Amino acid sequence: ANGRYYYWNQDTHEVTWDQPVAGGSNGACFAPRALQAAARPLASPLLCGGVGSVPLAAPLGGPPMWAVEGPQVPFPKVPPATPSWPAWPFQVYHHGTGLLETSQLRGVAEERQAHAAPLPPDGWVEMHRGDLTYFWNYRGGRCLRALPPNAVAKFKGYQTDDGLWYYIDVGTQEALWELPCLPAASQHVHDTVHGPPLQLLPWLRPNMCMMVDGLKQERFNRQPGEVVGFEDGKVILRLPDVLGGDDLRVSPERLFPLPKGVIVELRGLSTTSVNGLVGTIEASERGDKLRYIVRLADGSMKSVKFNRVLPRSRLWHVDLQASPDSLLWRQEQDCLFVDSLGMHRRFKLQLPLDFKSKQSQTSSSEPAPCWPLLVYLHGNGGGSFFVSSKKALRTTGVQYAAHKFVVVSPVCEWKWKETPNSWVTELVREFRAATWIDHRRVYLTGMSMGGMGTWMLAAEAPELYAAIAPCAAYHFPEFGDRIASTLRSTPVLVAHSNADGTCPMSKEEPLWFKLVQAGNDQLHVSVSSHDHLSIFDRMYCDTPCLYDWFLSFPRSNSRCHLPADIVAQ
Repeated sequence: ANGRYYYWNQDTHEVTWDQPVAGGSNGACFAPRALQAAARPLASPLLCGGVGSVPLAAPLGGPPMWAVEGPQVPFPKVPPATPSWPAWPFQVYHHGTGLLETSQLRGVAEERQAHAAPLPPDGWVEMHRGDLTYFWNYRGGRCLRALPPNAVAKFKGYQTDDGLWYYIDVGTQEALWELPCLPAASQHVHDTVHGPPLQLLPWLRPNMCMMVDGLKQERFNRQPGEVVGFEDGKVILRLPDVLGGDDLRVSPERLFPLPKGVIVELRGLSTTSVNGLVGTIEASERGDKLRYIVRLADGSMKSVKFNRVLPRSRLWHVDLQASPDSLLWRQEQDCLFVDSLGMHRRFKLQLPLDFKSKQSQTSSSEPAPCWPLLVYLHGNGGGSFFVSSKKALRTTGVQYAAHKFVVVSPVCEWKWKETPNSWVTELVREFRAATWIDHRRVYLTGMSMGGMGTWMLAAEAPELYAAIAPCAAYHFPEFGDRIASTLRSTPVLVAHSNADGTCPMSKEEPLWFKLVQAGNDQLHVSVSSHDHLSIFDRMYCDTPCLYDWFLSFPRSNSRCHLPADIVAQ
């Protein structure tokens, strides 16, 4: 009363302002406290009559108590002592989703008598509040610990991270903010909902295509996917097949309409001739029904429902079944990447030689295998990692890399006096979202012009790479300070030659000193006396030392020492 606690012994009907000593008559349990009448209405009923119950510690070893959010109860008046259902030790002041005004409490005793009446059989909801599960009859306004015999819960209720309630129709898997005939007292909840994610909840259902964002696992952020179901208050979102087709369990407020530019495939339309066509999202419409505006290849626009498109990855022509058992000359996959501007970019892909066998040996109960990603940038002459020569395919180093890494070789479209294109960074981000890539072990290396690209692209997004290795590289002096600053925490292995006349070592040394001055204590420099073109063989082919050095660095704050073999070189 007046915001203070008071206690009621439901065995003796005694009322006191002070908490009694535990162990009273018959191990008495004390009534809940009454709170301020101005307490906010709730979106959904909770235990103790739907007015916001949370467990408190048992007083001095006695039975548990529940604090109930509700209106003031005039002290010392108490409700009748007879519980609403067997073995329930708490007096219920009010049932329903809203809060009564103080003047409405006069009929509490009569209201409790009405609870003995049969409850509507079609009004049960299985409520989940943290680890607590109970059942609420939203038509009858009553909560029980267990369903009555032969009763079926047609809905499940969950809370978002913000404490807002929503419901899943068990039959249709549709997500709803409200239930049929839900009292209007909960309508205020919709006034507190901001932003597109929560506004989409009433339409969420299987086969809808959405984008996920705001996850702690940032590798999956801004990835499109298909809603395939609901589980424990989470939405199951399936990634595109080329990324592994895995399912993500995400909170519904993490889902957004597909943004402009996302690639989709039309499906399930009555005009069958357009099914299978590929286009890009131009816009989304939100009215009574959610729709996407899709721009097709011929420039035409088509308005379709959210579940009439299938999201496609920006990685094209990637065949996860094409994994040879041995290296073959010029047999890397020739793949396509669609960048954020809609431009088509080419790259070569070599899956590990045991990729297919390891995937087939993995049972459904085991984590899917994943491999480190090695991104190789070629020099001014072009080519990919595996086409330097046929002889190189048989070398120890190249064979080692072919077994240990997924190797991606972007077709670098810039010239040696130009800075690299940022689409390579987009490409790496897309690969990191693939569940068959170990996103903690992404490495960047390159030769000559590719070495320059290694410096520049790593400085553009240092968070992507666990370590980098520029080989026979050069850099643009005007970017030296920025490179040193952004890569001060990145492990760097430099391979150069003091006999290199194409990219003189003397022009690279200032950058190495700047890295040291910036605080990089993981800079390793390996110097030889070979000519510019021979450094590729020494770095990538002769030994597996470079690859072992890479693998010793997951993307973390760990430290390791340079292998002795590289020091000797």
